Amino acid sequence: MTSFRNTLATLLVVSVMAPVGSVAANENTMQLLRTNTTEIWQEPFDHNGSVVILYPRRGLIVYDQPKASLRGTVKRGDVLFRGKIDTETGAMVGNAYVFKKGCAPLPYLVSGGPFRGGGDHPVLRGTAPVRDPASCRAIGTSSTGGNATLKFEWIGGDI
Repeated sequence: MTSFRNTLATLLVVSVMAPVGSVAANENTMQLLRTNTTEIWQEPFDHNGSVVILYPRRGLIVYDQPKASLRGTVKRGDVLFRGKIDTETGAMVGNAYVFKKGCAPLPYLVSGGPFRGGGDHPVLRGTAPVRDPASCRAIGTSSTGGNATLKFEWIGGDI
């Protein structure tokens, strides 16, 4: 079982690091993934039609395969969540990021869970920034908009 889990972890790291066409993981994520793959526990999730990888020990959720409508805005390796993940209680807290084409990602505080391992379906909630449609500037916040609730559906197999 452990050997299979390590093999799966290695395959997922290769998947995240391998370029798709001309798009490769961003340098920050590449630096993270240069570590020993046996120390990186990973779980694949669907998030609104994009495949993301959750790294519990690193406190990260990273885009692996952004959905078509995000092309040019989000690329493989972009960080969606950075924070703390308590794998015993399932609690998650940290910053999620709002993306807009041509703009730097905007962080906002989220919390939720649970995440204790494969099979969980974590939900993160927070008050997300709302951008001016004509610029990158934040003009307010929303606790009910599309970025206020982030849902993740586990897509892994039995590991």
